[in-house]
Amino acid sequence: MKLIFFAIKFIRYFLILFFVILIACLFWQNYVPSGYFEATQDFKTSQKFISDFYPKEKIYGNGIVEMPIYFKVRAPQYFKKAHLTIIYQNPSNIPLDLGIRKNLTELETWGLQKEDYKNKSLSKKSILNEDWQEANLTFSLENISLIDYNYEFIISASDKTALIQKIKFKKIKIILEKDPLTWQEFFKKQTQNLNLKPKI
Repeated sequence: MKLIFFAIKFIRYFLILFFVILIACLFWQNYVPSGYFEATQDFKTSQKFISDFYPKEKIYGNGIVEMPIYFKVRAPQYFKKAHLTIIYQNPSNIPLDLGIRKNLTELETWGLQKEDYKNKSLSKKSILNEDWQEANLTFSLENISLIDYNYEFIISASDKTALIQKIKFKKIKIILEKDPLTWQEFFKKQTQNLNLKPKI
C-alpha cells in the first residue's frame, strides 16, 4: 500500500515538474528574455526554425544548380538585427548575394524580384578546409517583413549569365538580436495579447 502511495506521489511531482519545465521553455522561446535567439540548419535533418531551400526543382542531390533560391527563418517576434554565418562550397567562384525580403505586402514569393530584397555580397569570406568557405553578414531588421512569423531570405548570383557549377551548403546559423525583455515590456505584450488598452 505504501509503495502504491509513493508511486502516485512520485508521478504527481514528476508531472508538475514536467509542466513547469515545459512552460519555462515555451516562455523562453516565445519571449526571448535574453534578447538573443539562435538557430542552425545543417541540412542533415529538417529543422524547426530554418527551412530547407526552395523551390525544390533548383536543388539536385545536396547541391544548388540554379539561382536564386530561398529559405525562411521562423522567429517568435520582431528583432532588430540578424547575424548570419553561412558555410558553403562555390567551385566556380561565382559572386553570390544574400538578401532579406523587404517590407512588402505581397504574401507570395513568386513574382518577386531581387530588388525586393535587401542584398549583401558574400564576397567577404574566409576559407576553411576542403574548399569550404565561411561568410558572416549582419542585417538590420528595421522595415523588414515578418510574415506568419517568418523572415524570408534569398541567395542569388550577382552575374545572372555565369555558368553555375553545383554549389553546396553545409551550414546556416542565425542569431537574432533585440533588446532584453523587461517586466514593463512583458506586461505590455500580455495586455496587447488580451486586446486591452493599458490604463494610464
